[in-house]
Amino acid sequence: MAEILQRLYDLSPEAFQNLMVTVENHRSLRKRRRGAYSEWKLFHTKREFAGYEDLIQIQNERLNHFLCFAAKHSAWHRQRLRGIDLAAIKVATIAELPMMSKEDLRANSEIIATLPKERAYVAKTGGTTGAAIEVRYRWDDFQERTAMLDLFRERFVKSSKPRMAWFSGKALIPNSRRTRTYGRTNWLDRIRYYSTFHINATTVSSYLRDLQTFSPHAMIGFPSSMLEIARCADMQGLKFEGHLEAIFPTAEAMTEHERDFLREYFRCEVHDQYASSEGAPFITECPAGKLHLELLTGVFEVLDEKGQPATEGELVVTAFGTRGTPLIRYQIGDRVGLSYSKCSCGRETPLVERIEGRPNDFVYSSERGRINLGNISNSVKNVHGIRKFQVIQSKVSSIEVLIDADPISYRSVDEEIFLRNLRDRLGGAIEIQLTYVDDIPREVSGKHRIVKNSLDYAQLT
Repeated sequence: MAEILQRLYDLSPEAFQNLMVTVENHRSLRKRRRGAYSEWKLFHTKREFAGYEDLIQIQNERLNHFLCFAAKHSAWHRQRLRGIDLAAIKVATIAELPMMSKEDLRANSEIIATLPKERAYVAKTGGTTGAAIEVRYRWDDFQERTAMLDLFRERFVKSSKPRMAWFSGKALIPNSRRTRTYGRTNWLDRIRYYSTFHINATTVSSYLRDLQTFSPHAMIGFPSSMLEIARCADMQGLKFEGHLEAIFPTAEAMTEHERDFLREYFRCEVHDQYASSEGAPFITECPAGKLHLELLTGVFEVLDEKGQPATEGELVVTAFGTRGTPLIRYQIGDRVGLSYSKCSCGRETPLVERIEGRPNDFVYSSERGRINLGNISNSVKNVHGIRKFQVIQSKVSSIEVLIDADPISYRSVDEEIFLRNLRDRLGGAIEIQLTYVDDIPREVSGKHRIVKNSLDYAQLT
């Protein structure tokens, strides 16, 4: 049936495609916002400015309910948690429980799950570094996640019925079709979805014109896609004439340089949140511009290389909203740095200084060690004409850098500056091969990866 509907969509005129998008996405959004949605939204609204001790008490209560549910309904967790007095486990003693790896989740997803696929919302993630990971959500849990996201966005978008421009990996434009528009609209919910697979120097004027006509209050989605529009348009001297209230990046890490560029080009603030498709608890930005751990959505542990609590290190999560596929002390693969300063916004939840994303988002140099994504991204500082670039590393001794450059504005001096910036970060010993390409393909998900590192980084010193 899905294949027939996709075929019908591909062959239909644009107006009918908009109708199909409206019907399908409105149905999905209604399902997310009914049932327990209103109750959860009220629950989190009432406790947004609760005192720290009250939050810890509620967090401990939710942890106890979650662990008992997992032990009762998940065959895998029942075995793993056997013999442990779960009622005695608190946030402060959660390290007594065993950890859960991505490979555990991949290999045992069927016996970890507590409900069949047909009764669940199913999310898949993690295809770039291994087989895709599948997580099942109970609908009441997914309704809580939707409530949290809506509350976060409502902090910054004050319009009662906002129009949203959405950039994600949706396959919106049939490959066989020649078109001048790269978005499709859910009319009922005032959302226009834009293809992330067609953005380039040739099409950017169409994207910009479409955005200005739709006049969204906010943009949501892959920051790499929004950055690509901004960079291509800026190179061509095209100005954005819309009036955005906020930009909400998702799914990809962003550097400060990239955030500043988005802010300057689209003339609005960029507000971040963290909650992966795998079901991580929420980290959200407040009006003061600080990232906060949302303690009522789960337990956050930050551990050093020896597995001890630290202010900076690997993030291990226990996510209360994952009863369909319970995540207990799950090694999600991201790194964070904590801050113990007090926020002026009035919230008493702990602060996060930074979120670093995947641990293999780095380039390894025998001279300098691991060079993180932020430093690699900033190699384009003072360089003109690079639309996109990607660093590929499969050997310690060398990297290949794919460059999609504008033939008019990119000159030999820009290549010299870019290469010098890379050398400043990586040292002189590593071999750097620059390869010029017409385009850099996105991942299957629609994301653009700046670094593709296939080194066995666990063995690097």
